[in-house]
Amino acid sequence: MEKQTLNNISLGKTVTISNLSCNLATKRRLLDLGIISTAQITPVLKSSIGDLVAYEIRNNIIALRSEDTKLIEVIV
Repeated sequence: MEKQTLNNISLGKTVTISNLSCNLATKRRLLDLGIISTAQITPVLKSSIGDLVAYEIRNNIIALRSEDTKLIEVIV
């Protein structure tokens, strides 16, 4: 198993969240979105400007900024 950050995962590849490396306010916001350890997440769509990516997590689609995805560690 290899650890990476979520921003480095290609579209369509499902990975498992392992850790959130961020401040408390950002961590709380991500937890509210369902981004918790052991959850599976899949990048499904990238915006044309490249800053936003849509992810499927727990049968929902959410959009995250690249600055936030750099803080989410995943297991490939």
